[in-house]
Amino acid sequence: MRSLRWVSLLVLLALLWGPPAAAQSQGPVYIVQPGDNLSLIARTFGVALSDLLSANSLTPTSVIQPGERLVIPGFEGVRGVLSTTPVQLGESLDILSREYQVPTQALLALNHVANPDRIYAGETLVITVPEETGESTPPASSAVHGQTLELTQGIPLLAAAASQGVSPWSLMITNGLASPALQFSGQQLVLLGGNLPLRSWPWPIENVRLRDLPLVQGSTEEIYAQLASGASLEGSLGSSVMHFVQFQGQWIALQGISAVADTGSDPLQLAVSESGKPVGLFAQDLLLAAGNFVTETLSVNPELLDSSVNSQESQEMAQVAAPFTSPRYWNGLFKYPVSSHVVNAPSGARRIFNGTTPSIHSGVDFAVQMGEPVHAAAPGRVVFAGALPICGNATMIDHGWGVYTRYCHQSEIEVQVGEEVQAGQVIGRAGATGRVTGPNMHWEVWVNGVQVNGLEWLSTEFP
Repeated sequence: MRSLRWVSLLVLLALLWGPPAAAQSQGPVYIVQPGDNLSLIARTFGVALSDLLSANSLTPTSVIQPGERLVIPGFEGVRGVLSTTPVQLGESLDILSREYQVPTQALLALNHVANPDRIYAGETLVITVPEETGESTPPASSAVHGQTLELTQGIPLLAAAASQGVSPWSLMITNGLASPALQFSGQQLVLLGGNLPLRSWPWPIENVRLRDLPLVQGSTEEIYAQLASGASLEGSLGSSVMHFVQFQGQWIALQGISAVADTGSDPLQLAVSESGKPVGLFAQDLLLAAGNFVTETLSVNPELLDSSVNSQESQEMAQVAAPFTSPRYWNGLFKYPVSSHVVNAPSGARRIFNGTTPSIHSGVDFAVQMGEPVHAAAPGRVVFAGALPICGNATMIDHGWGVYTRYCHQSEIEVQVGEEVQAGQVIGRAGATGRVTGPNMHWEVWVNGVQVNGLEWLSTEFP
């Protein structure tokens, strides 16, 4: 009897004490990955560090190990293993829901999103994955749980399902459809068991891709589109109207992202025409991330800080760099404009002149010696050669496809407007004219009317 009383007491204590907090807490779990820490995990899933610690009976000094399972609080009703995935171009919340078999409302809750339309290509979303996966970031090739079936004009859902050897009812359940009658021509449905990506391309667009996502302030972006034969393409990114050309069997546009562009999102819109008539439209918001810019403090002649002088010069140069011309003169990397590769000031730097006047550095400053040769960075045609208040003695070269370079503060200009130049050709001599504090080569790259980080063009081939 005494032993029975001891057992009863232990059971009572266990009930009163309860299981560990991680077992009590309701919600999904996260499998710790190498390099993780508690603060990083809390930020990733948008929960308070104190709540994460409480849900898992941890303290701020607790050490976590790869493979350890942590309950993520605040997602009542959501089950499974939490992971993350980048939103690809052409994916929507509805498509992601079908790809990962996660209810739309669960995706909204997991990512603290109130508006389903506020999902940007390039951002990272929290998802749930099957228990046996539990990977931190599934590779793009394995992120999709099903093949796709595109409905064709005049083919009912029942016939389309039969052609694939699947049940129409399983199609409806997998894709969250209330009725087969709600379908329309061109819609893509998930077929379980395959690994083909699911995208939302309106006909006749067959594919769209970008060089980089997310967009970054001060960078150059390439937009590619594959169209059905006979179609033509127009488009815009943010407030910039893009210029598409056919290149290696597809359409391509180069677009600069301003160093002062508002972070958050930038809308991409593509319009397809056939015989002059619009036939297809694709639109999606892209995540635009902040660049990594430094802040500088400089002292210059106060007369050169007149806002009207700066504005007039900027407008004049923008007009010179506005035309989109063919052909493309360059091929491969751009060359350094001077022999020195030492950067005195990077592009996009936030500047304070004379302690009060804010400004953005629009180019790259290279260390130079007075009078040393200035070289054309790439083949092209000279479209400006003259003196400016801020840039000093300046040269601008059109390289085709909306790409221009500008060379400032020269002591001498050795080319004329209309002259064609080759990469590496001497076009002038380094100097200290205009708004400078000493000998300086200020070099700019313009892409479709926007000044970008020229260093990118010295290390990356476009296109």
